[in-house]
Amino acid sequence: MKLGPLHHVAIAVPSVSQSVPFYRDVLGLRAGPVRDVPDQRVRVAFLGDDRQLLELVEPLDPDSGVGRFVRERGRPTLHHVCYVVDDLAGVRRRPHRADRPRHDPRVRTMKTVRPRIALTLSRPTPLHQASHQRYRDALERVGADVVALHPGDAMPEDVDALCLSGGGDIEPSRYGEEDIACSDVDTDRDSLELTLARNAIDRDLPVLGICRGFQILNVAYGGRLLQDVAGHKPEEREGLVEHRDVRVAAGSRLAAAIGSRPLVVNSRHHQAVTREGLGHGLVPTVVVDDLVEAFEAPDKRWVVGVQWHPERTSEVSAEARRIFEVFVGEAARTTTSAR
Repeated sequence: MKLGPLHHVAIAVPSVSQSVPFYRDVLGLRAGPVRDVPDQRVRVAFLGDDRQLLELVEPLDPDSGVGRFVRERGRPTLHHVCYVVDDLAGVRRRPHRADRPRHDPRVRTMKTVRPRIALTLSRPTPLHQASHQRYRDALERVGADVVALHPGDAMPEDVDALCLSGGGDIEPSRYGEEDIACSDVDTDRDSLELTLARNAIDRDLPVLGICRGFQILNVAYGGRLLQDVAGHKPEEREGLVEHRDVRVAAGSRLAAAIGSRPLVVNSRHHQAVTREGLGHGLVPTVVVDDLVEAFEAPDKRWVVGVQWHPERTSEVSAEARRIFEVFVGEAARTTTSAR
């Protein structure tokens, strides 16, 4: 008996109906009907395109094997893979366990590959420890293997995506202006992140920019920054300024990720992007008080920037937090190696 080509991959999910929109609307897979398989105590749906086929499996019995599998993991997880075989009966006539070789070199173990996300951070200090951990948690919670990068580090070649985090101001000479209102400038971090951003864009890797990272992306695309705006930054470090009824442009990648319903987001910036200063090729997807608060690059695979902080989960709408899941999901589509 020989294994033929891979037929499909099965992902165990807590809910098929809640998972289908991500694979259909974000990853662009065609969705088949949802159906129950009573004898297996599961609900399934197949999705695919011309190159791949995916099965979503939802347990109908929480005490079944699939039910326990999902309960222990709490998120969509690879459950099994199916191959075409030339002799199904031969597969079913498996030898007795005692007759099998203990160490068969032909047997390989399949493992789930977690996408490696390069996460840029400010210099590590006790003051920044909690904020750094929030970014790590937000990415790891949805299945990422985080590679933290600080000023002075080099970007490893085997990463699948780039996340640019928040922090201090960017040196204005980077966008051709004099310093009139900047603070907490780290020129080493500017150099690192602009190099990483341009490299990731050239390689067409998924990129997510958050707050300062949003501004870095704008500068990387040839844009400028407004160096000081009032009313968008709390007076205290852990204070909060909110924007309510924030609306995302319909049909955008951001809308596909977090929906088009009105959002509540936080605001922790004193510099900003305007329509006039928007980078070449970037398209605004959220505008608040005539300031661009989110944008994307429609000609790239997935380059999205948001001015708010979705990693501060208690300060934003639940929908806004989904951006991490979609970002990591996009990175997982084409991991750099089998690792």
